[in-house]
Amino acid sequence: MRQFNVYSPLIVVVPRENLQWVVTPAEGNSVTVAPATTWPLTQSQYVVNAGTPVQASVSSSAAAGSYAFSCTPSAPNVSSQRIIVAALEFVSVCNSFTVMPGDYFIWINDTANAVTIAPDPNNDDFWPLESQSHTIQPHGHLALQIPDDADANMEYALIVTFAGGGSCTQDTQPKLIVGSGMGGS
Repeated sequence: MRQFNVYSPLIVVVPRENLQWVVTPAEGNSVTVAPATTWPLTQSQYVVNAGTPVQASVSSSAAAGSYAFSCTPSAPNVSSQRIIVAALEFVSVCNSFTVMPGDYFIWINDTANAVTIAPDPNNDDFWPLESQSHTIQPHGHLALQIPDDADANMEYALIVTFAGGGSCTQDTQPKLIVGSGMGGS
């Protein structure tokens, strides 16, 4: 179960995900987390005490998008707080997937080794993500957004490298597909 500090400016979740809100003693004894208007979580608010994680659940009907929330007392040095519901369920590093420009997705690494994902240098358009590669720690997650101005209807072959050796068991290389009018899931 992933944990998120109540004072995070941005968290990215998927529908039906169970998560934990946390706050450290240095940040305060008790913090209330609540939506600005609507939000994708199943409860209307959460009271989180320092050192005691509080479980929260994302609604199964949560629509992909951005939801504002706030904390009482206010988050220090944070001007806005958002929960993003990703357009897809967790994406295995070895699977191909389709996502729309502007949408978020979350890669999941279910292995005991770090995984690095990079574009195949033979891609016509390299790839739409800003960094040259992304590393996901063992049993970790990485939330990313496809830029709003990404070229639509493009397929990007991915090179997946596992620390300590190994590879994806698929016969073909996984692909990130940026769609347009194809749907994001």
